[in-house]
Formats: sequence, C-alpha cells, structure tokens
Amino acid sequence: MILSHAFAQEIANKVSPLIGHNVNIFNMEGIIIGSLDSERIDGFHQGALEAIKTGREVTITDEKSSKLKGVKPGVNLPLEFNGSTIGAVGITGSPDKVRTLTYLTKMTVETMIKMAFMEKEAQLDSKAKEHILYNIIFEQIDETRETLKQRAALLGFDIDIPRVAVVLHLDGYENCKIANAEKDKVLDCIKYVMAGNKHYLSAYTGSNEFVVFLPVNPSDEKSSLKKYISRTCKSIANTIKNYLNLDCTIGVSSLCSETVLSYKKSYRDAADSLAIGKKFKGHGGVYFTDDLGLELILNCVPSDTADKFIKNTLGEKKKAITGILDETLLYTLKVFFDCNLNISETARALFIHRNTLLYRLDKIYKLTKRDPRIFDEAIELKILFLLNKTLLKQEEAIVKLAQ
Repeated sequence: MILSHAFAQEIANKVSPLIGHNVNIFNMEGIIIGSLDSERIDGFHQGALEAIKTGREVTITDEKSSKLKGVKPGVNLPLEFNGSTIGAVGITGSPDKVRTLTYLTKMTVETMIKMAFMEKEAQLDSKAKEHILYNIIFEQIDETRETLKQRAALLGFDIDIPRVAVVLHLDGYENCKIANAEKDKVLDCIKYVMAGNKHYLSAYTGSNEFVVFLPVNPSDEKSSLKKYISRTCKSIANTIKNYLNLDCTIGVSSLCSETVLSYKKSYRDAADSLAIGKKFKGHGGVYFTDDLGLELILNCVPSDTADKFIKNTLGEKKKAITGILDETLLYTLKVFFDCNLNISETARALFIHRNTLLYRLDKIYKLTKRDPRIFDEAIELKILFLLNKTLLKQEEAIVKLAQ
C-alpha cells in the first residue's frame, strides 16, 4: 500500500478540523504529502523519517526542533498497514498535550487507509468479475470449461451455480453515452438490492444496458421462481428510479438456464425479450421470455406482411386499430384479453356491469367486424392490438425525420 499525495491530503483535510490541530501525513521518505499547512507540503521531516525507520514514537521538543531539519514541536508515529510501515503521521503542538491525541489519530488514519484499501479491492474484484462475465457473454472463449471454472473460482464465484439472466435497459439514455460514474451508480443500486446474495453477478454490457445473473434453484416451482425474479427486478427498477431518477425496462431469460454453457444464450434470450417487450408492450415493464407468445412470432413477420394483414382486416384506409377504437374500447379489449376472454372476470376487473361490458364488446364487433368473444376473431384482434405499438413507433420515427 503506497500513500498518494491526494489521499494523504484528503486525510489531513478530514481529520485536522475534528481534533483542532494540524495533522501531517508523511511518505516513506519522510516527505510531507498531506497537511493543512500548504507551505510544508513536499518538505522533508527528519523526525517522521526517524519514526518510520525505528517503528517507534518520535517526540519533537522545542529544543530538538532547532536541531532537526524541517520539523516543529509535536509527536510523530509510524503508520502501519498489514504489518508493514507505509509512512507516518504527526501532530504539531506541545508533545505533552498532543501525545494521546496523536495515538488516537494514528488509529483513525490507519482505519481510513484500511477502509480505502478494502473499497479499492472490492472495486477491482467487481471489475474482474465483470470482465470474465463480459467474456463469457460476448467473446469466443478458447479456454476449456475447467480453466474457466478455475479462473472464476479465483474471483470467488462458481460458474456452475444455476442463474437466470436479467437485462436492464435505462430508458433515459436512448441517445447519449453513460458516464463511468453513472455506470457505477447503477451497479451500486443493483448491489444494494442484492445485498446478502453473494452468488449474483452483474456487469455493464454497453450502450444503456446492464445484465444481472440471478442465482436460482431449478427445483423450485416455476410460479414461485417467477414471483421471486419479478419481485427482484421491480425492486432494482424502483431503487434506480428513487436514487437516479431513471426508468428501466427489463427482459428476463427462460427459467431453465443452469450452467455457464447457457450464459450466452440466457443473455441473448433476456435481451430479445427486452427488445420484443418494448416493441409490442412499451417501456417500463418486466418481460419474461417464457411469457412471450404471439409477440415472438410477430417479431419475425416482415413489415409488408404485417401491413397486408392490417389492410385485409381493417380495410384499405385504416392503418391501425387506434383509428377505429377509442381509448375506452381499447382498454376494455386489453383487459378482456388479460382475463382470457372471461366476461364475468373482465367486468369485475373494469368495475362495470356485465351488460355494460357486453355493450362495449358489441361496439367493438360493429367497428372492426371482428367479435372478441369468438376465439379465431379474438386472435386477429389481439394481433392488431400488438401491431399497433409498432405502427405508432414507426409514425413517431417518420415525424422525427420530417422535423
């Protein structure tokens, strides 16, 4: 551990006002590298060098200060870290008055140094984990599985623990680059939520996205597993919103991912479900790969085919279902689909009378020539409903280009 000028000055700035005396921090050559007395910075202190060499207290009296180079009355003590001397600390003043204070300051400074080292070590460890995770996801790994496993073990994590990929998209960074400080803040939010779970992995994956690999128990029921992941994702999104004022959209891979061999596929699944979820359902949700049905198929449909389907269904002059149904009918249709075409359940969810719901469904039928109560026609309406999101985005893009 080598004391830098910047860190030594930071210590002097923080500790000196607290004790009411000037604290000097010295490097291994006895040079003052931190002090409130700016004129003494980079000056040599013979008493500090003696404390460093002997490992003992060196007291400077008024009489002694006149004989030694660059010193003032006070007490100087060696600073130690992991059993080795790394510099010295001194307090200027009458030795009898500042001796006890100097020993207390020595303990405080050594604690600060230890904490700074641990923080830096944790950051390096985190960066190393990010690097190997990035390699697993994006790079062509030439090393054997066993070698990779050993390298991961050195960093303190087991690649054989089953994990599910979660990809986070920061919605506030569509068209700008994320600064390193912002990346670290997002990763800190993830760390805060995952506190106590030592087997999770996280990394910045570029642009405005992050990946988290959540450890899971494959033997758990899928429903309870999904609830746990959904709860964790929402907690991460809420934390980022509260601390950074940024909204998140999240994609989750299949719940069957188990080993490192599936990490790359899990990431790709989560990234795809994120993109498809945003495309068909909008920003701000948590989208599971296992929940995407029609959306997966429609994502592969060419745009000209989709346009032809819309024209065949709604007529040549209509471009989207929003051109036919108002907001109330669109929302009614959405809830009807969410309730699996169950009329009673839909009426309860909408807080309306059953007859009111039937009236709205009849109106949808008259306007679209498709009855949402008939399965085949409900599918067509569902497709139109999903395609509507992409059509609106296309129109927004055209408007932006025109401007």
